[in-house]
Amino acid sequence: MNCPYHPAGEQNIMRQALFMLGQLSDDNIEWLIANGERQRAAAGTVLIEQGRDSGTVYIVLDGTLGIFVDGKMIATRSSGEILGEMSFIDDRLPTATVKAVEDSVLYTIPQAKLAVHLESDRDFAARFYRGISISLSSRMRELMAPPTEGDITSIDDITDDDALDSNVLESAYLAGLRFERILKRMMG
Repeated sequence: MNCPYHPAGEQNIMRQALFMLGQLSDDNIEWLIANGERQRAAAGTVLIEQGRDSGTVYIVLDGTLGIFVDGKMIATRSSGEILGEMSFIDDRLPTATVKAVEDSVLYTIPQAKLAVHLESDRDFAARFYRGISISLSSRMRELMAPPTEGDITSIDDITDDDALDSNVLESAYLAGLRFERILKRMMG
């Protein structure tokens, strides 16, 4: 299912969690793997409830989650995307409900455990918060820009005119490798 505001929303080249993973070091990824858990969520399972503290940050490993505001689905999130990060960052209650729209597998980490580690490991904190900032900035830009006929929706759509900064490409490559490592360790 595609985000109603952006018909190609499910086909973004780089998912939101990948922005964060691209900023983290290999040691940071190992810490995440060692301190998070895999969670299965059957279709219909509510993971985050609007107005209630969830206490968890999620990365979608497989499946699709719906984002609901006042009972209406406004977007979807799928493999490689992060959820629960906004409430973690600003310490406010969630403004949306998140539930599995199909059977899904998630990487979960308690916000409290993550907060303690961020306090004790400044390198991890700097990388993590930079990644979250980039992710949230990307989401905001997507919301602000209406979709156009020439939007890139797959790797096959990239032309020479769409050339990306080499730093972005390297970060995306590393993020993809790190996400694959998390998938193998959490799913296998």
